[in-house]
This record gives sequence, structure tokens and C-alpha cells, in this order.
Amino acid sequence: MPKEKMLWSFDGLRSVRASKLREFRIEHQNTFDGENYTLRGYFNKTEYFEFGSSVDKYEALNFLNKIHELIEGKK
Repeated sequence: MPKEKMLWSFDGLRSVRASKLREFRIEHQNTFDGENYTLRGYFNKTEYFEFGSSVDKYEALNFLNKIHELIEGKK
């Protein structure tokens, strides 16, 4: 039986089981503090695990690529 993969938030303080997530999104937000990009993993259409936010879209995309590599078993 394969070992369950855990995914960690940007800050390393929260984790979630990879098998529970159905979709990943990088969402652009324009707030009073400025623009940022939030990486979320969705359990269903409305509930999600928030990995964290970044002011750089490519930093969030790089983190998402690392998640995919971990799930797919690449090093």
C-alpha cells in the first residue's frame, strides 16, 4: 500500500493529505495591502486548504509545481 503524501503550507505550520484535494488554484487578489497570489487546494467547490500567499505569481507557481512533483513521485 503506498504511503500517504502530506502537503505543507508555505510557512510549514499546516499540512493536508494530498489525496483529499481535488483541484489546485492560484488566485489573484487585489487587497488594501496590495496585490498577491494565493495558492489553494480545493476539497470540493467551496472548501479549501490555503497553502499561503505571495506577491510574486511565479513564486506561487513554483510552489504548485513542487506539489505536483511530490504527488507524481518526481525528485
